[in-house]
Amino acid sequence: MGFFAGRLDQGLRQAHCGFEAARAGEQILELYKAEVVPVSPRLRRSVIYGDANDYNVLAGEPWTQPQKIAGVIDFGDMHHGLTASEPAIAAAYAILGKEDPLQAATAIVAGYHGAFPLDELELSVLYALMGARLAVSVTNSAHRKTVKPDDPYVTVSEAPAWDSLERLAKIHPRFAHYTFRAACGLPAVPQSQRTKQWLKRTPARPLRFWIWIYGRRRASFLI
Repeated sequence: MGFFAGRLDQGLRQAHCGFEAARAGEQILELYKAEVVPVSPRLRRSVIYGDANDYNVLAGEPWTQPQKIAGVIDFGDMHHGLTASEPAIAAAYAILGKEDPLQAATAIVAGYHGAFPLDELELSVLYALMGARLAVSVTNSAHRKTVKPDDPYVTVSEAPAWDSLERLAKIHPRFAHYTFRAACGLPAVPQSQRTKQWLKRTPARPLRFWIWIYGRRRASFLI
């Protein structure tokens, strides 16, 4: 995991992009190193499809509303990896071109959780995994266009991926984490239940405030 993060960091520095985009990429990678790498051994692993995006989706009958997904194509990215990477990759693609990336990502996370529940640790790393996927995408595009400069497909998602990376980096990781938890039917803040229990069993006591004027205590009041 650490080696992967290092190579990805190196690739981002070699990619040609603006200052804000580069800073967003570095911010996401630092988050990945801090939050995903240490807990990686504790994260579930499974065989995942690894490429859920609108280019690979087969739509069902057009007259059936809402239209349903009939299947997917392109299994070249299927591999054994982190289970949480599946919704993270799908969410990373879903936010491309979206003004509100968190809303789009949350819909994917909630849908995935409804079919195959994620545990709390997996929910905590989803934001970083999404960012890492976008970082992989832009790095891969930057490399492949030097190998195949005349192939427009290799850069089809490069510009929207950089844009989404910048938008994603502006969202606080904890806010994204709490939003995902709430969408999956869990308390938004992990320790909120413990705090509520403490407040219930702790008797309320009046608080006394003192007013200080010119360095001397003059008066007090209770609330």
